[in-house]
Amino acid sequence: MTIPVYVGHSKIHGQGVFARERVRAGTVVWQFHPSLEQKIDKVVLNYSEPTVGRFVMERGYLNPSDQWILCIDEAQFLNFAQPANTKLGGKQDGEYLLLAVTDIEPGQEITVPPESDCDYERKMKARQ
Repeated sequence: MTIPVYVGHSKIHGQGVFARERVRAGTVVWQFHPSLEQKIDKVVLNYSEPTVGRFVMERGYLNPSDQWILCIDEAQFLNFAQPANTKLGGKQDGEYLLLAVTDIEPGQEITVPPESDCDYERKMKARQ
């Protein structure tokens, strides 16, 4: 995350990510860091231990290149919403930036749009 946040109880789903301070619309709230986040090919994930695969598929996201991205920071607890208060921006290091759509107030949950994860449909079915 590129802004001060904390993880707390979410009314949307389990745990969520919340702003510590006001975030102005247009601010980058998350970006991929190649030295921190891990890119995992689906083939590798398919042959890993089942517990590892489940963890990555729950906490990570699937990008359009069919790679799983596992975030090491609070981003692994971001929840979907429609409408979300973030959107996909330009790319850096091959991954989309996450930008604030509106001002986000302190204590407000930061949410992501469905298009931020190519595995959105499966994740939503699992919650039913």
